[in-house]
Amino acid sequence: MAWPALLVGFFVSNLLTAQQVPFSDWANQSGLQVPFGMGVSLVDVNQDGYEDVFIARKNRDNLLYLNLVDGTFEDISAAAGVDYIGTSLQSIWADYDQDGDLDFFLGTAGGQQNLLYRNNGDLTFTEVSETAGVNTTVHAIFSMWGDVNGDGWSDLFVFALEGQNHFYLNQGNGIFKDYTTEAGVVHHPLSMGAALFDFDHDGDLDLYETHDGKYGNFLYQNDGEGHFTDVSEAFEIYFESSAMGVSIGDFNNDGWEDIYLTNLEGNFLFRNNGGTSFSEIGASAGVADEGMGWGVSWLDYDNDGWLDLYVANDSYYSDYPNVLYRNNGDETFSIVKADTEKDKGSYATAIGDINRDGRMDLLLANRGNTDYNQVFLSQTIVGNWLSVRLLDPEHNALVGSRVSVTDGGFQVTRWHYAGTSWSADDADRLHFGLGNHNAVSLTVLWPDGLEERYESVPINGHVLLTKGSGLTEEDIPPIANLGNSITSIADETFELAVYPNPFTDLIWVDNNSFEFEIYTYENKLIYKSNKVYESINTSGWKSGLYFLILVRDSDRIVKKLWKQ
Repeated sequence: MAWPALLVGFFVSNLLTAQQVPFSDWANQSGLQVPFGMGVSLVDVNQDGYEDVFIARKNRDNLLYLNLVDGTFEDISAAAGVDYIGTSLQSIWADYDQDGDLDFFLGTAGGQQNLLYRNNGDLTFTEVSETAGVNTTVHAIFSMWGDVNGDGWSDLFVFALEGQNHFYLNQGNGIFKDYTTEAGVVHHPLSMGAALFDFDHDGDLDLYETHDGKYGNFLYQNDGEGHFTDVSEAFEIYFESSAMGVSIGDFNNDGWEDIYLTNLEGNFLFRNNGGTSFSEIGASAGVADEGMGWGVSWLDYDNDGWLDLYVANDSYYSDYPNVLYRNNGDETFSIVKADTEKDKGSYATAIGDINRDGRMDLLLANRGNTDYNQVFLSQTIVGNWLSVRLLDPEHNALVGSRVSVTDGGFQVTRWHYAGTSWSADDADRLHFGLGNHNAVSLTVLWPDGLEERYESVPINGHVLLTKGSGLTEEDIPPIANLGNSITSIADETFELAVYPNPFTDLIWVDNNSFEFEIYTYENKLIYKSNKVYESINTSGWKSGLYFLILVRDSDRIVKKLWKQ
């Protein structure tokens, strides 16, 4: 089911000029406020349409949280068999055995064995690293999945801070072959971050690899069969730095993947010049943050069609806060909000629509014993949007799939990855902010080269795109009481409370005498009042999502309501 474009347009016209709080932290309310975070992943582990959470922790048990769809999460780590205790860094998720559910590789440190968990399909997992042939004990600082030789199976890349990097080719029978030497990727010490993406659009996954200690950062070109050649200097992207995390995204909407790199003493933004070279423009773009950067995520938090940027800094190491940059649409960025606290050791960042409300949220790992992880839910209502989930009925690898949404000269492109930021994994669903555009077409290029195009795609909703079968709308509702709060206007005199929410028959509205209106999901005005406090009988209303709008002059506050 899609949110009506007319209603979203109403929000846009009345909220664009309002003072907005981009995110609010819901870690405590949701039950995800835990310490010692290192890596974070958003993954729909039970395939119910809602994002679940995996947290890799330092010298503590790892945590797998199931989204209960009521605003809270349940720790199922022990029951699932994944409550490993040690120094874990990252979980990356893919259906490596092509049985229809998501498995994961767990990178560890301190000489501990890295682990591969096969999903049993019943919310339990079996650890199979030894039988699968991936039981390395290197300090796995970062890992990724991706099909590098075009056979449809997810291969595994493990990058080591200490020891040798390992590249494993999936043999299609549950066993991996160590392909490190044959891959042709020269080993350099202190690996930190990496990305698999098709930078030259020749139909295969290339590799970008970063290193700490000024050991160099390298771009490798894939020949299509999983053999890589160092082309860093030829494409003007080789340099030495103390690099950390990597995030890939098309920040200028030209259809080519750009690279953002966190670093000690100045971050970097590399613009992809049409697959022929890269230009470093971090300073001129206004995103050369000088903190101790780790995690980094591209996300369109305001749904205007331009990728914004969130950078996580370790404030124990350098006196810089985390920062959110808004894309100005002209290859420059403006700082929207920097965290006021400078005492957090922030590491990994993962993005996804946690409450399915059409806005991108952010999960942040903080490593200290009193820092706790943070769940930043978007509080901004601006543009139209579209969420796309990809499905290959044969369960072939999806990494590298490219989806473009267009409306005339407007184009937004997203790619599917497995292993992002630093020690993180984003949600699988691809999110498109559309601004005021509402008549969009969609083109998908699958990893095997098949291209499919769809016209008049429904917007302001979630769709399932099945290879060879078409596009269908997902009738899965948002979570009404997770992240449901006042979304604009920082004015303490402008108050609103609605309870219970979700509700059945009666709801109470408490506000300070401003007029309010309630609209149905289909943009029909169903109730209007200016009373300070009143109960509303909703017995004649159908179940579903509603919007309460509190009116003051030309300003609006919007609150989601959900009738059960």
